[in-house]
Amino acid sequence: MRDDTFTSIGSAGLPDALDSADDLQAGQVFVEKLWNDQGITTERYQSGGGDPILGIRGSGGPTTSIDFLADERGYSVDALSPCADGDPVELKDQGE
Repeated sequence: MRDDTFTSIGSAGLPDALDSADDLQAGQVFVEKLWNDQGITTERYQSGGGDPILGIRGSGGPTTSIDFLADERGYSVDALSPCADGDPVELKDQGE
């Protein structure tokens, strides 16, 4: 299984500047669709307070678990994926 699905997409489609709550929500919607298209089950959430951090939790598809956060400082993604024996570069070159 290839593990470069998300890194090859990069940040295409995400707003460059996070100047408003609309930008944060646009980023959340974009990531949720991207992940759903990859077979990842998602759940939206947000922190409390006046300036909430928007988040998406995901699982399934090509990942064990993945988390997206968006606030006025930018975006972050943390993830775990299944491990495979072997050299990752060699496996990638073989299309795995």
